[in-house]
Amino acid sequence: MSIIAKALEVVDELPQEVKEAEAEVSPAPGDAPTAIFPRDSILTPFLDHAAGVCEAPPHIVLGCLLSVCAGILQRRVSVLFDRPKFANLFSIVVSRAGGRKGGAVSLVSTLAKEILGTGNVICGSVSEEALFESYADIPDRLWIESEGNSLLHNWGKTHYGEGVSRRVLKLYDCEDWSQRFKGGKAQSEAKHIPATSTSLLIATTFSGCRFNGLSAGDGLRRRFLYYVASKRGSRIYWPEHRQQADWERVIRPFRQLVHIKGEFPALNPSHMVFPLWRKIQDKIDERDAKLGPTLEEEAIGHALNEAASHTLKLAMIFQICRHLADRSRPALDWDGESLQLAFDHVMQCIAAQEFIGRYAVRFATAEEAEAVYSVVVTEAPEKAGDPILRTQTDLTRRFAANPSRAGAMKPSDLHGRIMPFLIADGRATIVKQEGKLTVYRFNPDSKPDG
Repeated sequence: MSIIAKALEVVDELPQEVKEAEAEVSPAPGDAPTAIFPRDSILTPFLDHAAGVCEAPPHIVLGCLLSVCAGILQRRVSVLFDRPKFANLFSIVVSRAGGRKGGAVSLVSTLAKEILGTGNVICGSVSEEALFESYADIPDRLWIESEGNSLLHNWGKTHYGEGVSRRVLKLYDCEDWSQRFKGGKAQSEAKHIPATSTSLLIATTFSGCRFNGLSAGDGLRRRFLYYVASKRGSRIYWPEHRQQADWERVIRPFRQLVHIKGEFPALNPSHMVFPLWRKIQDKIDERDAKLGPTLEEEAIGHALNEAASHTLKLAMIFQICRHLADRSRPALDWDGESLQLAFDHVMQCIAAQEFIGRYAVRFATAEEAEAVYSVVVTEAPEKAGDPILRTQTDLTRRFAANPSRAGAMKPSDLHGRIMPFLIADGRATIVKQEGKLTVYRFNPDSKPDG
């Protein structure tokens, strides 16, 4: 049993009401949320194709694909909602290491680059100045991070990364961007980008997906749609060889996204789907009213505050994708089915975020314990078969020597969460405990599968 599976074992001990609340994102092996999207759209052939070449669950592939669709639409499609609201999306796909999310990201990245061009898709950790120069050249960007842990580590542990994370909040809102940078001893003249748009896709593991330790963390969690998988979707023993002609048939409809331009009408009382829109907002309010005073429920409250906006963004994308599959459908008007599917999709993402919040410490502990154990065993100078003994002080010196440093491990986490986890998992044992002296023996032969 893998260390992550160990972390999930306690789900059977949860109260029934909690199990029901998590039904959409059950962590039981093999379970996965249903991918919520309009089947009569160009999304369906792509997901069918992905099933033959990618082991990620369909809802993970869908989350990646929707970000790319949003990135292709840029600022050409909007609705006037207080101010123009565009279809751009921030999405984060989360699974344990080896969960096959990388295959989904790679597939949609190929789609994006073939339509937008390689230069229009950005990635990597950069300074705010370098990011500004990138947007000055091309103000509408699709940002894809297949190794999101590296990006989030940069945001959390470097001064310039922290500045970038705060800038990302404004990029989500498609704001203009004025910047003045210092060059040498002189300060440069202010530069201005009148408007931007950004769609961002991040693939990461459970330990990094909560944006913990970032001053912009609350704002980032609110803006992202969460897609979570505790297991891979399927086993492909030999992937299909992608024929270029077949691939072109799959992506051809998506090329038409670059030609869609216009504004969706206001969803005011005169519109035929206004009753549904009012019902959706009432449901969001009802859900928000049931939240308690805990920090995790406060985070869900922030996500609910963005739920109406996310619903509009997804409904625009769903409607356009349905139009491209059936030109008799309007491309730039609200449809009840598209709006309802968008709302259901958003609430599923919020359920996934709630699931992560409830299990975040457990997942993070499992991953941190794996890292500590691997380092101890790998660095051990002992000969094969000799016991690996480390004192509590040894471990503190190795893993928690600088607890005041941003993002650094704290002794309380090492000895209060991680070592007890390794002991419960059979990878470590306390062999001596006298006063302040604690000696651990690490058991390399007990390493489980996965």
